[in-house]
Amino acid sequence: MKKAIALKLIKSKTARQVAIKALKNPRVRKIVVNQAKRRVLGKQRS
Repeated sequence: MKKAIALKLIKSKTARQVAIKALKNPRVRKIVVNQAKRRVLGKQRS
């Protein structure tokens, strides 16, 4: 579910490939998830 949302946000193929590689790395995924949470929480606040 989260992955699908992330892929929808990324439109260029190269960026998408990089994102998929990053999501396969558990340490990078944690960072990406934290950033995504911050963005979602920021949108909800405003």
